[in-house]
Amino acid sequence: ITDLGVFSIDKKGGSGMTLIELADGVTVDEIKAKTQAEFKVALDKNQSIATEVSNAKQSEEEPASN
Repeated sequence: ITDLGVFSIDKKGGSGMTLIELADGVTVDEIKAKTQAEFKVALDKNQSIATEVSNAKQSEEEPASN
């Protein structure tokens, strides 16, 4: 568990870390940018939709660059 999300750690199977839950307002891209270790993403359907909505809102709020 981190401030950004929840990871599952496979200690026996060797498949490493899997992101299973996002904190409110956090995107998968943000976690990827702030995490050095490689990980898989396995969010439930609601988390995936929330991520897409969050990304869309951020795009609308960002000023256009010239």
